[in-house]
Amino acid sequence: MKRFIVTLLFLCPALFAETINGHELPPEPQNPNATLLGVDKNNNGVRDEVERWIYKEMPTYHHPEIERVIAFQYAKAFQMTLKDPNNINNDVLRSIDRAGYCLDYYIDSRNIPFTYWKEYKAKLKDKQFNTKERLETYFDFNYGLKGQVFTLKDGSSDQCDINIDQLP
Repeated sequence: MKRFIVTLLFLCPALFAETINGHELPPEPQNPNATLLGVDKNNNGVRDEVERWIYKEMPTYHHPEIERVIAFQYAKAFQMTLKDPNNINNDVLRSIDRAGYCLDYYIDSRNIPFTYWKEYKAKLKDKQFNTKERLETYFDFNYGLKGQVFTLKDGSSDQCDINIDQLP
């Protein structure tokens, strides 16, 4: 009987979902780097191993729940660069901008030093673009932006996918 239960737990991880701070995590993917887009079992726009990393391993600094929400928004935008590196209709760039404006709002509204955000975004990008193919696709996306003019605006909470002012 004991062997049966252990086997069941090993073979059926999806039956026993893991929840962290109310966020239900997808199961650990078996081969997350087999394809460019990876595995997204729950179809939320973020690769499962990246989502699990954000909620289980990502270093946080001041307000973990808010920082995870913003990282998730960035991860969704970064995943879009892999799906649409040509940035058709500018949706990918708009999504990245929204995440950036949300991050700017968080930094400004909480008087957080900007210096550690370079490390925060670098770690997220390292996780998101963790294969040669993914990194090259991200570079292709960036290359496609050449020659464009960008206007920066102040960050605001309405650029956040989730209202971070209501989070602890």
